[in-house]
Amino acid sequence: MTIMPTALDEFRSIILFDRKNNTYKLALIMSLVELAREHQDTDVGRGGVAIPLRLLAEHWLTLYQPFCQSNSPILVGRSGRKANGVHTADVSFRTDLETYNQSPSPESRQRAIKSLCRTMEMPIQYAGGGQWKVFAVPQRYSKMPMKMLGLAGTRDDDRCLQLSGPQWIALVQHEDLYNLCVQAWCSLVTSIPQAEGKSMSEKEILKRLKRTA
Repeated sequence: MTIMPTALDEFRSIILFDRKNNTYKLALIMSLVELAREHQDTDVGRGGVAIPLRLLAEHWLTLYQPFCQSNSPILVGRSGRKANGVHTADVSFRTDLETYNQSPSPESRQRAIKSLCRTMEMPIQYAGGGQWKVFAVPQRYSKMPMKMLGLAGTRDDDRCLQLSGPQWIALVQHEDLYNLCVQAWCSLVTSIPQAEGKSMSEKEILKRLKRTA
C-alpha cells in the first residue's frame, strides 16, 4: 500500500532534500510560515486559501534586504555563467533591492516588489523536485474557484498562490518549519564563496536574518 506524503512531509522534504542553488525555496516557505502566523485565525475550510504574491514579496523584501546592501553584499545563491562568459547574479532581484536600499522611494519599492514577485514563481513551480508537484500555477484571484478563500486584503486582480486546506493547516501548526529553513539557509550560504574568496560565518548570517544562534 502506497502511503501519500502529508503537507508537512512535503514542506520538510523541500527544505531538507530539494536541490537548491539559491535560497528561493527557503524564502518561499519562510514567508508562508510568517503569513500563516499573521492569519492563523483564517478558517479556510475545504476550499483552500489564496495568497497574493505581493504579500509574499513584502516578506521577501524584509528577508533579503540585509543581504542586498551594496556596500556589504552577501551572496545567497550560486552565481551562474551565461554562454558569453558573463557571470549572472546570485539572485535575480539583487540590483532592484540594492537600488531600493540606496534610494528608498515608493517607486523603487514597487520595482523591488515586482521583481520579487517574478522571481518567486520559480520556487513555486519547482518545489518538490519537479514542475508543479507541490503548488499549482499562480493565477488571478478573480479566476479562482469561489470556494478558494483569499487572505484579508486580497484583490480580484492579485496574482495568487493557491494552498490546500492541509497545506495551510501545516503552516499554521508547525512554526518550527521556519527554524528548519534558517538552518538550511545558513548551511547553503556558508558554502558559497563570497567576495575575494571569503566565506560567511553562521553568526553573521543569523545576524542578517535577525536571529540568534
